[in-house]
Amino acid sequence: VSTGWSGNRLERLITADGEVLVAKRVEPSADWIGRNTGDHGREALLFTEGAFERMSAIDPAVVAAEPDGDRAWWIVMRDVSGALLDGGSPITREQNRVVMRAANSMWEEFWGESHDFLCDQAARIGITAPRVAERERNAMDLLPKQFEAGWDALAQAIDKDVGEAILALLGDVASLSDEIASYGTTLLHGDLRDEQIGFGADTLIALDWGVATQGHPVVDLAWYMVHDVWRIEATHDEVVDDFRRARGDHDDPRAVDLLGLVGLLMYGWIFGICAGIHTDPTEQR
Repeated sequence: VSTGWSGNRLERLITADGEVLVAKRVEPSADWIGRNTGDHGREALLFTEGAFERMSAIDPAVVAAEPDGDRAWWIVMRDVSGALLDGGSPITREQNRVVMRAANSMWEEFWGESHDFLCDQAARIGITAPRVAERERNAMDLLPKQFEAGWDALAQAIDKDVGEAILALLGDVASLSDEIASYGTTLLHGDLRDEQIGFGADTLIALDWGVATQGHPVVDLAWYMVHDVWRIEATHDEVVDDFRRARGDHDDPRAVDLLGLVGLLMYGWIFGICAGIHTDPTEQR
């Protein structure tokens, strides 16, 4: 069906009784994301450890997970493609609230727990840092080879002192991550965005848990916003307000204050490409 950005292989299966399934083969050591986040098959482990069963408002669609030798896993999912968001339709304000409420139910369920197979928060925030590009320079994956050019373009597009500060933080994400983690951690999806979600009858469908992270919910929100705020029928402030309302009594203004910085550290290289390399004037603006 697709090779994806990470190198995982997807196959569509039709069972004898006509049910359509999707099987994904995950080999973390052969995947640049897996190598740089210490993955040993965390998406499969979320299933085998029973974490998916505890998600009352989220449907990961996973029905089986089996090891394939010592280095790989097969993860089998229901085919929920008909319920996923399409490429361009807007996300309504109410749908955005559904996303926030569903995600918050997961954050609350796993609050304070620690699972050693999850991605470290600092690794998640810094997954596109120049040092990752350096480590992956001689590997096959295309995406890491774009990081350095993107960060250089961002540094040229913004004020020099800001660019220097951002690049310095990318070199030492741990200090910022530790501050965020001091406000509490939980299970994060790690890649919460439009291409991974859909709406079931009573649940939010959320696929692709390969970078599920031990971290603070503001990291999930930052990634979701840099990807999706363009298609949400709400202002930036309204999206943040929906998050804070979903968090309720556990809303933490200290973490929310770091939202923009976290998003910039995770996605700034793309902003740099848009501002300095992309040939479309609309993208540049």
